Amino acid sequence: MTRVDEKLGRALARRRTVGTLRTLQVPDEGAPLAVDFYSNDYLGFARSQPLKELVKKRQDELQGQHMATLGATGSRLISGNSRLFMETEKSLATFYNSEAALLFNSGYAANVGVMSCVPQAEDVILYDELVHNSCHEGIRLSRAYANDRSFSFRHNDLEDLERKLQNYSSSNGVDALQPCVYVVVESLYSMDGDFAPLDAMAALCEKTDAFLIVDEAHSTGVYGPQGSGAVRELGLEKKYKNAIVCRVHTFGKAMGCHGAVVCGSQVLIDYLVNYARSFIYTTAFPFDQLVSVISVHQFCATSAAEILRSHVIELVQYFKRKISHTPSIPCKALLASDSPIQGVVFEGNHRVLRASQQMNAMGIRVIPIRSPTVPKGAERFRIVIHADNTRDEVDRLVERSWCHVRSPS
Repeated sequence: MTRVDEKLGRALARRRTVGTLRTLQVPDEGAPLAVDFYSNDYLGFARSQPLKELVKKRQDELQGQHMATLGATGSRLISGNSRLFMETEKSLATFYNSEAALLFNSGYAANVGVMSCVPQAEDVILYDELVHNSCHEGIRLSRAYANDRSFSFRHNDLEDLERKLQNYSSSNGVDALQPCVYVVVESLYSMDGDFAPLDAMAALCEKTDAFLIVDEAHSTGVYGPQGSGAVRELGLEKKYKNAIVCRVHTFGKAMGCHGAVVCGSQVLIDYLVNYARSFIYTTAFPFDQLVSVISVHQFCATSAAEILRSHVIELVQYFKRKISHTPSIPCKALLASDSPIQGVVFEGNHRVLRASQQMNAMGIRVIPIRSPTVPKGAERFRIVIHADNTRDEVDRLVERSWCHVRSPS
C-alpha cells in the first residue's frame, strides 16, 4: 500500500466511523416483493414498455436518414454535431416555450456550465442554500465567486431574498454594463420535496431588475403542460419573460433517459456555446441517447403520459392520507411535501441507515439520506412515489414497514 493509499484510507475510515461512508450497491432485482420507492423515475418512463417500443421505432426511422454512428466521434464544435441535434433543440425550445435551447450531456454538466460562465466578475449570485451540488460547483467556478460576490439565502425565504436583493440590485434596468444579480433556485427540491415560491421570486426579480435561473430537474415531466415544468405550469415564462433568464430541464429523472437542456434566449445559447466549458470540452452524446430524448418528449404529449402524471399525484395524496393515520409515525417526522418526493425523518446517520436496511430487507426499497447531505438531526429516508406504484404497494410501505423502523435504538 502506498502512502497515497494510506492517506486516502484514513479519510474513508473517518467516514465509516461517523456513518457517512458511501458504497456502490447492486439492487437484488429478483428479491420477492421488491418495490421501488427510491428511484427518480417518477412516471415509470425508464421501465415503460410502450416508451421502449417508441424509442426503437424512432431509432429505426432515423437511422438511415442521419447516417447514425455508434458514438458522436467528438464534441459538437468539432465532429459531434448533426442536423438531428439542431432539429431536436429547435423542437425542445418549442416544447418548453423558449426562444432557444441547448443540449448538455447531463443536468450536472448543464448547471456547472451555466453557473460557471454566465455571471461575470462584477455580477452577484444569490442562491438558495439547498440548490443542487452542481449549482454550487458551477458557482464556485464563476468569476463572481472569485470576487466574493456569491451569497446564499435561507431556503425559500422571500424576506431574506428581498433583503439581499435590495442590498445588491441596481434596479435601474438601463445600463447593460451595470452588474447583474442572478437568483438561483430549484423549482422542486430533491431532499424536502417542497416547491420554490416561483411566482413571488420572479416578481421580486422583476421589481429589483434581477434575473432568475431555475433548475427544473425534479419538476420536468411531472408538472406543467405535457410535463414541461413548474415555470410553465404557472405561466411564468410569459408573465416574467425578462426576469426568468434561464431554465435547466434534465432528462434523468421523470423523463427516464439521460441528458439535459438549457432554455433561454438565443443570445444566452450562443454565449454558452462559446463559454460553457462543460459543453465545449466534452464529446457529444450518441445517436441512441438523442433518439431517446426525442422519443420521451413525443411520449410526454400523449394521453397515456397525462394519465401517468395524474396518477402519481393521486398516489401521493393517498400516501399522505394513509400515513397521517398511522399513530406510530409522528407528524413532525413527515416532510411537508405534496410532491412525489416524500420522506420520514430519523435523527442520526446510524439510525436512518439501519431503518432503511430493515425496509430494504422486506423488499421496500428506500434510500437513507444522511448528514452532511441534509443538516445534522434531519436525517431521513427519502421516499419517492411513482406512477407505476399501486395502492397495495403504498399500503405495504405504510402498514407493514413502519413498525420495524419506529424504534429509536
